[in-house]
Amino acid sequence: MILILTTHGDHSTDQTIDWLTHYKAKYQRININDLLVDQTISYKIDSTQDEFTINNKSSKDFTVIWFRKSGVFRSSYLMLKSKSILKDQLSSFLSFEYAAFVQSLKISFKNVTWLCDIESVEALDKTKQLILASKAGLDIPKSLITNDKNCAAEFVKKLNGKSIIKPLAESEIFNAGDAKYSISPKLLTQIFFKALKTKKFLPSLIQEYLDKDIELRIFFLDGDCYAMAIFSQLDNQTKIDYRNYNFDKPNRYVPYALPTTVIENLKCFMRDVGLNTGSIDMIKTKCGRMVFLEVNPKGQYDMLSNPCNYFLEEKIAKSLINKLN
Repeated sequence: MILILTTHGDHSTDQTIDWLTHYKAKYQRININDLLVDQTISYKIDSTQDEFTINNKSSKDFTVIWFRKSGVFRSSYLMLKSKSILKDQLSSFLSFEYAAFVQSLKISFKNVTWLCDIESVEALDKTKQLILASKAGLDIPKSLITNDKNCAAEFVKKLNGKSIIKPLAESEIFNAGDAKYSISPKLLTQIFFKALKTKKFLPSLIQEYLDKDIELRIFFLDGDCYAMAIFSQLDNQTKIDYRNYNFDKPNRYVPYALPTTVIENLKCFMRDVGLNTGSIDMIKTKCGRMVFLEVNPKGQYDMLSNPCNYFLEEKIAKSLINKLN
């Protein structure tokens, strides 16, 4: 049986499950962020056995696991509405408890085949990605991680006074009433450093600004690359990052044929990071460089499946079914 670890409302999961149903595959879907609400879990451990059960199904019943998304922790499910001075600390503690539980999942499932191995995902960060991508033969942007104003300013100066600053971890979306705020890559110039009063700041990732021709979103699945070109440079709103979506005038998306050398280098990179699937971001510059930016093991793929007619949801379903054999 196939176990799908995902989140409530993930449209990509829904469409893939439609194909699993079509092919009459047996599966169990677990929305991880609903584990505290409508799922029944237990992990029995003693000197003779250890057995994990989810909704009365034993971990031994599953031979293939798709780690689609890990979800978010919702402290409100466990915490009473209170103005206690310990509310923030308690929420933090519960978050760590939830993370520890997710960690236990990988221990409880033995002799299973993963689509998106949970251990590889947890061990992956942007620094490791850049190092391994370079070793795999991929071109990467010049990068600096620093907490020092002078060091950062000197780095940007050598890059003709213009660079990009981005989060070291995954970007977050923050809710404030009806408004939503996100942290995304921003243009960084010498003007910023002149206005910056502090000499130290939280360690940040700074990369060279790439004068792009197109952005590339590539979905990797079991050694195959499905690429899409995004003409984001034609819109000032999406020029720095296509994820600053212009919903009134969306970017143009078209299928793209990657050079064979890039495909082989991507295969090498994904093997080195221990992933058999993921959404890869690259840039083709105006001077012809094909630059690797990052891979998101749990990134969206329907955004290129539909415009490019790749039918990735069916391909993922078939991949899961094939792994049963």
